[in-house]
Amino acid sequence: MITHDFPFDPTYGYTLEDLLQVTAPAEPDDFKNFWQETYTQARQIPLNIQQSQIESPHPDFHLYQVNYDSWQGVRIGAWITVPKSEPVERAVVVGHGYGGRDAPGFNEPIKHAVCIYPCVRLTTSITCAYTRACMSVCASFDLPSTRTVSWPPTTCRS
Repeated sequence: MITHDFPFDPTYGYTLEDLLQVTAPAEPDDFKNFWQETYTQARQIPLNIQQSQIESPHPDFHLYQVNYDSWQGVRIGAWITVPKSEPVERAVVVGHGYGGRDAPGFNEPIKHAVCIYPCVRLTTSITCAYTRACMSVCASFDLPSTRTVSWPPTTCRS
């Protein structure tokens, strides 16, 4: 058994060997078409970006509050951190887990980056479609050309 300090059994009685044998489910027949159509629709959404600079609790970053339209009419709120004294080389989308987010982070292990911290209702369609909107929001800051990465790395699944 796997040892842990949780007040419940996160393995549901499975051994490590049992858990490692679990495979991904079969891909639905319309998987590729669904995501191509979702992507096409997401690219057509007018973002209606609203942004304002707010007081930053961290001395090394400017902080912005941002709101924009996303998939299926959902308005998304986010924070953007911009380094004050280092050159910007990339933009990073920083996702959150099921617990949500109540503030931006300032401790990501990524230097020279504008980070966007969106607060997203975690449905598959929205979670996968919002990266394009996040990058458009970052682009609206008129920063030098940037590379985009996602932190932590995520994979969209249906």
